[in-house]
Amino acid sequence: MASTGTLACAIVVLCATCSVARATLDSSNMLPSRSDRLERLAQRVGWKPIVRPSEAELNAIENKARRQPQPKIEHNMQNDGFCPPGYTGINCTSPICYNSSTIVYHDGTANMGDDVDWDVSDTCTDTYYFPLDSFVNDVYIEISANGLAAPNGRILNPTGQEVLPTSMLPSPLNTWIAKYENIVKQNGAGRYGLTLNISRAGTCIYSVQAKTTLSVDGGFIIDPRDDNVQTQQPQGNNGIERMPIHGVPSYLAFAVSLSNIQAQSVSFYTNAVFSLFYPVNTRYGCGAPYFVGAFTCSSVGFYHVKIHGVDPYGNAWQRVYYFDCLAGPSSKAVSSNGQSANLLPSSQCFNEGVLINAGTADAFCFCKPLFTGNMCQTPLTK
Repeated sequence: MASTGTLACAIVVLCATCSVARATLDSSNMLPSRSDRLERLAQRVGWKPIVRPSEAELNAIENKARRQPQPKIEHNMQNDGFCPPGYTGINCTSPICYNSSTIVYHDGTANMGDDVDWDVSDTCTDTYYFPLDSFVNDVYIEISANGLAAPNGRILNPTGQEVLPTSMLPSPLNTWIAKYENIVKQNGAGRYGLTLNISRAGTCIYSVQAKTTLSVDGGFIIDPRDDNVQTQQPQGNNGIERMPIHGVPSYLAFAVSLSNIQAQSVSFYTNAVFSLFYPVNTRYGCGAPYFVGAFTCSSVGFYHVKIHGVDPYGNAWQRVYYFDCLAGPSSKAVSSNGQSANLLPSSQCFNEGVLINAGTADAFCFCKPLFTGNMCQTPLTK
C-alpha cells in the first residue's frame, strides 16, 4: 500500500503563474501547490471515511443557492445620514470601502482550468453531481486513488446519457485523467453526474476542472470595509490571494471576472467536510463587491470554498478555490482594520471587542469596525 504522500505526488498538476498588472502585489508567502494541498489533506484525514453531506443535503444547498435573489450592485450610493461612517443600506449592514482597489484576475482558461467541483470518496464508487455553465469549454476529470488501485469514471450529461472522453491524459496507475472537449457546446449546460469506479475498494479524490472565462478572485479581510483582498499574486487557477488568520474572524471578499455575472452563495469546507453556508452580501465602492462571513479558522487545516451563482441563461455555476489558515499572531492586538502591535497579552476588550486566546500569552483583542488599539479602546476616524 503506497503512502498518502505517494498518492499526492502521483496527482498530475499543471500549474502556471498568471501574469499580473499590479506590481505592488507580494509574490512571497505563496499558496502550496495542488499536490502539496492534497498531501496535507491525506495526512490529516488519514484516508479514513470522510463525513460529507448527503445527496439530499447537497440538493438543498444547490436549490438554496438558486433561490437567493440576484444582488444588485449600486455604485455611488449615499449614506442615509443615520448609519455610522463606512456603512449604508438597510440596518446599516452594507460596508463602504475606504480603499478601493483594482482586482487582478487569474486566467481561468490556463492549464486545465478552474476547479468546478472537488471531493473525497471513501469507497470510490459514489456518484457526484456538479453544474457546468455556459462559460465552460473543455473539461478535465481527475481521479486519484489511495495505493495502487486503478480508478476511472463515467460522465453523465443533464439528460442522463453517458459522455465519452475525447482523450485520456498520461498518468500513473492510481490516477485517471480524462479530457472532454466542448462538452457544454455538445451536451448543453446543466447538472452533470460523475460515477466513480475502482479496481478494488478504497478512498479516492476527484476534481472536475474546466477552462472558463468565468472566474473569481479575492481574499480574506478582517474589516469588511477593507478592499485590500489581494496580498499575493494570483497563482495558477486558484482565486484566493489573501489568507485568513487562525482564530480571527474574517470575511471573504471577492469579485467575478465577468461584469454581468453575480455570485449568490458560498459554502465553506474544512478538511473536505462541509461546515458553513453563507448567502452573498454586497459592498459599495469596492473592487471586490461581494463578501460573506464572518468565518473563523478553527485549526491550521485544509480549507476550500465553493462559490455558487446563476448565469444569465438560468444555469447554475460553481467554482472551487483553496486557502490556508495562517498561524495566529503571538502577543499581538489585532483590530478590524488589520492593524497590529507587539503588546502585552490582553486581558479585556472594550467597545464590544472579542478577547481571543484568553488567559494565554497569545491573547489579543479582535475589535469591531471603527475601533482599534490593544483593547479596542481607540475610535478610528476617517
